[in-house]
Amino acid sequence: MEVLTTPIPTNGHTLYVVVSRDISERKRAESVVRESQQLLASIADNISEAIYRSGPDHQLIFVNQAYLRLFGYKSLVELQATPRERLYADPPTRMRLLELLASEGSFSNQEVEYVRKDGTRFCGLSSACLIRDPQSGKMSYQVGAITDITGAQTGRGGNSSAQPVARTAGSRSAPRS
Repeated sequence: MEVLTTPIPTNGHTLYVVVSRDISERKRAESVVRESQQLLASIADNISEAIYRSGPDHQLIFVNQAYLRLFGYKSLVELQATPRERLYADPPTRMRLLELLASEGSFSNQEVEYVRKDGTRFCGLSSACLIRDPQSGKMSYQVGAITDITGAQTGRGGNSSAQPVARTAGSRSAPRS
């Protein structure tokens, strides 16, 4: 129960307006939202894949801890200060993926060579989806995930110094040399 009291001075006396309302439904709704946020945060913080969300300008607005670890950054703010192109061993690959996202609305299992903050490279399997505003049809944001497959690459005969592959996983085209 929520009770609000408002004093109203009048002719040397004070009248009080008292309004009470049942807020149990609001409290239940707030609890459901809080639990949902805690659930999503626990998933995002404990999943091994790097996940992100970027805005219409393609700037990062959320990354999970796995994303920061994978790329070697301490915080989202530090990462945002780095041009996104620097995260790609072959910067034009980023433009190709953004064009694919714009034309198809999503892409899956794109093998991309990335660059960590310290300059080391790793191979990642990247997927992303464009989310549009239902009324305007304009891009609201994009969400994506990157799985580090460097170890799997090495096990297949690849190595971490391979040229950028930027191809769909499972395709038979050889990496550029």
